[in-house]
This record gives sequence, structure tokens and C-alpha cells, in this order.
Amino acid sequence: RPFCSTRGANRTNEEQSLLESGYNSLARQKETMIRISPLQNPVREYAWGSRSAIQDLLGLPEDARSRPMAELWMGAHPVAPSRVWDGHAWIPLDRAIEQDPEGLLGRETAASFGGVLPFLFKVLAAAQPLSIQVHPGAASARAGFQRETRTGVLLDDPRRTYKDPFHKPE
Repeated sequence: RPFCSTRGANRTNEEQSLLESGYNSLARQKETMIRISPLQNPVREYAWGSRSAIQDLLGLPEDARSRPMAELWMGAHPVAPSRVWDGHAWIPLDRAIEQDPEGLLGRETAASFGGVLPFLFKVLAAAQPLSIQVHPGAASARAGFQRETRTGVLLDDPRRTYKDPFHKPE
């Protein structure tokens, strides 16, 4: 904790307080998080994707350049979750979190977000310009997802608008 106990020459009291509160939050999380595990992350292929950026990032062989790779997803989205090594096998991250939310998310995050990873990290690789995306607020996202689920629209159906019940506060 040395960076918190000594003030930098240019650090304000507010900055020092933020550093200390961040350190305390990390310390609380560390009390409940028991491991760090490697992930295998899914790649989403769309026509607008690059034929080199994600391939280079992942160190894929030359023949992978024949397909446009648009998005690398890191998270527990039910359509394409990352896979995590549990010591015996690779399992979907959403299932691993269901089995041990506090161990994987930490007590505070698990409690705050109902045992669900509260974000989906994406690396985008566009080879051509993209349109602007507009996402619904929290209540609209929940209602739209429930409506489409109730009416039997499958998650991978191209007519589905709401792929999950979460808003996207990007």
C-alpha cells in the first residue's frame, strides 16, 4: 500500500482519497475472490469484420484470414460466453459464475448484480464503416427481452431484437 501512504508531490486530497478508497475496495474484493483463470473467448464473424486485426491479436494461422472476424467477446453473454478452465475442463463462463458467483465475481459484485457478470467486453475489428447503434434503457431492455422470450423468439433468431435483458450503458 505504499502509493496510498505517501502523498505524491502533485496529488490533491481528493485524488489521495480516491486512491485509498480504490485500494480498500480491491482489498475487500480480494477477501472473496479465490482465483484467476484463463479464458477462451469467442470470435463473432460478420461481413464487416477485418481479415487481419483479430487474427493477428490472437496469433491465428494465415488461413484464418479467409474469414472476416468482427468482434472478440470476453464475458458471460448467454449467446456466446467465454469459456473458463475449471481445473478439469473448459466450461462456459456464465455456468461457472452460476456455480460460484462470489468466488468469480467477488462478494460485492455478485450481490450488486445478482450473480451475473455486469459487462461484456468487446474488441471490435471493422474493415468498413459501421452504423451507429442505439441501445435501450434498463426497463425497456428487460421488457423487450421478456416479451420476445414469452413469444418464443429464439436467442439466435435474426428477427430477435433483444439478445439479453440488460441495458448497454456504453
